[in-house]
Amino acid sequence: MVILMSNVITIQDVFHQFLPKYSETHLFSSEQHMAALCISKCKTAEMGANISECESCHKKYIHYNSCKNRHCPMCQGMEVDEWIDKYYISVIPTLLGNGVRLLGNIDREIKLRLCKTQTYNGITDLIYMRR
Repeated sequence: MVILMSNVITIQDVFHQFLPKYSETHLFSSEQHMAALCISKCKTAEMGANISECESCHKKYIHYNSCKNRHCPMCQGMEVDEWIDKYYISVIPTLLGNGVRLLGNIDREIKLRLCKTQTYNGITDLIYMRR
């Protein structure tokens, strides 16, 4: 069981926590090793950074460089919500505090069409398709 300390857990978080120990007992190909290293370092100080400054308030912003590895989910152009065509949502009548976002922060509306609902044992399943 994974306990989320924030709303979003990334593959980079998983690699930072588990890869060193996992690497002690498992062998990687050179391509797998390189991909894991790139993903672990992506958009961190280890990859270098650029600094920009706001023209009006002169506040400085640090933008860390990406690894540009084709296997890195942080470098790919496709948004995570574009990976999904069909959404299965189960509504369980239990309060979980603030809850956990399914897709992190999405800055645009995803248009869905309700295809099917079914209820059993107090749980309601909703099935949506992308419009």
